[in-house]
Amino acid sequence: MAEEDSGPRRRRRRNEEDLDNPLWAMTKTAVKGTVDTAAFIGKGFMTVARGIGYAVQEAAYPVKECIVTSYDRADRHVNPYKARGPQAPVPQFEY
Repeated sequence: MAEEDSGPRRRRRRNEEDLDNPLWAMTKTAVKGTVDTAAFIGKGFMTVARGIGYAVQEAAYPVKECIVTSYDRADRHVNPYKARGPQAPVPQFEY
């Protein structure tokens, strides 16, 4: 077996094959370029999606606060016992 591996028909390494086969080298370059392009597009897509999510959060917060405040005001109007504050006159400290 050792004689077969050392003869002229020994199996070549991948790097030696790349030098002998220009089609493989071109295919390898094309695949690397395609993967890089896909990564670039995917990263851009994710950046845009995060930006849109942030914009929606920032735009929705004031609307949510308005809705919650309106609900609290209506609830205090209908149920006055839920209103916070002193029930009787409390002496104030003045300077």
